Amino acid sequence: MVKKLSLFFGYFLVFVLALIAFTPKQSVYYFLEQELGAFDVVISGEKVQDKFFTLEIDNAHLFAQGIETAEIATTKITLLGVYNSIDVSGINLASIVENFAPKKVEKLSVNYSIINPLNVSISANGGFGELEGEFSILEQSLSLVLKPSKLMLSKYRTSLREFKKDQNGEYKYVKAL
Repeated sequence: MVKKLSLFFGYFLVFVLALIAFTPKQSVYYFLEQELGAFDVVISGEKVQDKFFTLEIDNAHLFAQGIETAEIATTKITLLGVYNSIDVSGINLASIVENFAPKKVEKLSVNYSIINPLNVSISANGGFGELEGEFSILEQSLSLVLKPSKLMLSKYRTSLREFKKDQNGEYKYVKAL
């Protein structure tokens, strides 16, 4: 009986891994890109590659309402069901952002796991410093903690007014959506 049960779980695991590996990730990406068009957001010029468990997108240009807002060097999307992540690196924001924050974002990571099913974790670093945060799915709220860089503290103080400073020198932002 134990042998049959372990054989069943083995086959089930192989089936799930094959399902994840052979899911048409490019088709899902193009569908999501089409859905973003309804919000007047366009991604163009990208090179999409389906890698066994991940989808990699290189050299994407992001447009919002016809205005180029960002150039993204690399995006890696991993959809495993129990753990999903989007890792973006090499983001150059449009020059219009330069009045509010540094243009360069080195890395942005968004993760969702069944270990913490009610929250999506966010982390980023760049010219602005280091950012950690969570989006609460249940409460529909965003909470961020920013450890600003010296550049952010000296040149972009007006942007930091949206954050509340705590005793540790970190800046916190909480917003209910």
